Amino acid sequence: MGAVGADDLVGIEWTRCGFCSVPGDYPLEITLGITRTGALSATDGCNWLSGSVDVQTDRLVAGKLMKTARGCRGPVAEVAPLIGRVLGSSPTWVIQDGTLTLTGAGTTLVYEPRRTLFPSDRAGRPAPLAITQGQRGNADYRFRYATPDHGVQLHGQWRDEPGRAWSFFMLTLEHDYVGRQPNPMACTTAVIGGDRVIAGLVTEPTTRVTFRPVGGHELDLDLHRLATAPRHRAYIGFVGQPERGSTVHAYDGSGTELGPAHAPHWWRPGDPI
Repeated sequence: MGAVGADDLVGIEWTRCGFCSVPGDYPLEITLGITRTGALSATDGCNWLSGSVDVQTDRLVAGKLMKTARGCRGPVAEVAPLIGRVLGSSPTWVIQDGTLTLTGAGTTLVYEPRRTLFPSDRAGRPAPLAITQGQRGNADYRFRYATPDHGVQLHGQWRDEPGRAWSFFMLTLEHDYVGRQPNPMACTTAVIGGDRVIAGLVTEPTTRVTFRPVGGHELDLDLHRLATAPRHRAYIGFVGQPERGSTVHAYDGSGTELGPAHAPHWWRPGDPI
């Protein structure tokens, strides 16, 4: 086995699996990721931590770490402070037999690579109802859906590069929705890999959803059937960096628009607030 170096540490999602199933107030999976450009992202079971890090031969020297301020209760609240203390103590690191060990502040944390790429594949959760997934530039992404009692949920998850924190969105359209198509409250305009994605939910009788950029031609967005929600469809499409004022349109099988059109609200550099 060759010598272990920084290349074996960065660009991997590490998981503190000893605490993966710890109960608490909506606990997060405990993770650690370091990008090849020196950005650290981590979770402590309750909050997200992020900042810069210098990966030295045997130590991680983190800069000031930003932390979200979500409060948690139960066992996870006892575990969470340990993560921040270790990461802030310039811990030693070593990879042996595929596991990563951090030691600092009188505590040792042992991580292993995440078994699967996507957080929605987390152990103990139901198998995700995946719609589509792939890569956009350096970003990995997945769209999936769920069908709780009150409606259909569209979930998106993506990371801008390996080792970077995952981003998420979720929107809902009620099972019995009969209003305008597309519904502005069931449409998102996230940026994945530097590319704007238009995604949302529609119901019957919608058979086509398009995107009309300012000054451009109307583009068909991919319309996906949802096996466990036959009245609903998910529309998803990457559209570059369109101007404000571009619109989303929905049509039925006869070509009649079920509008009015939806103009997503997004801001680009230089736009007035």
